[in-house]
Amino acid sequence: MLTIQRKYGTVYKCNFNLALYPFDVQQCEMHLRITSELKSFLTFDHINSSVEYLSNPFLVEYEVGSVHLIHDNSGTYSEARVIVPLTRRYGYAILTIYTPTLVLLVVSYTTLFFRTSIFDTRMMAALTVQLVIATLFSQVSASLPKTSYFKMVDIWLIFCIGITFLVILFHALVDKITQPGEIIPSSASRVWPVLPQSIAGLEKKIPLKSEEKMRRVVLFTKVTVPVVFFLFNICYWGYIFSN
Repeated sequence: MLTIQRKYGTVYKCNFNLALYPFDVQQCEMHLRITSELKSFLTFDHINSSVEYLSNPFLVEYEVGSVHLIHDNSGTYSEARVIVPLTRRYGYAILTIYTPTLVLLVVSYTTLFFRTSIFDTRMMAALTVQLVIATLFSQVSASLPKTSYFKMVDIWLIFCIGITFLVILFHALVDKITQPGEIIPSSASRVWPVLPQSIAGLEKKIPLKSEEKMRRVVLFTKVTVPVVFFLFNICYWGYIFSN
């Protein structure tokens, strides 16, 4: 019986699909093929052949799973494939991307509970939140590899920008309803015509209707934002866990 041992060292590349980043799972393969003779003369011993990963399974961004060996003698030459599964460690992304944006969304939603009379404060707070999220989006995009497709983190950040923009539109809508006419300075003189009793009674009812309409619009804005947020999260996390 002739036994030959030989040690090889090589560097191989693995193509990553980052569509689910930062919750992606990659599967890298090393193809080992005997090209000196056909499979009728030389084949891999599938009984005594094995593969073992001896280094630390916890890498910087990934965790190495169970490495296994697959034999394939269906072609002209005998071939073996080493499967190396890599699972991304997404704790860093949760702490630096998802948690801050979630806090910012809560701050943006809280501005809907401010008094409707302080429109400048409501709008300024919402605009500041949107600016911070847009800055975070640009920083995250610059630190990731360029891809022609959207990653899950991109979809999350775009949604955060979109929902803060929706809050800004709601602020403008509420302000339009609460102050539908031109604002009259407090120092200006007001002249009110003397109206008949029937018309005067009608004039008293109009502010009550406007106030009721304002309450409905404010309630609509407070309900719409969390409904949109929860519907998006059901679709977002459902798609991630289904893959």
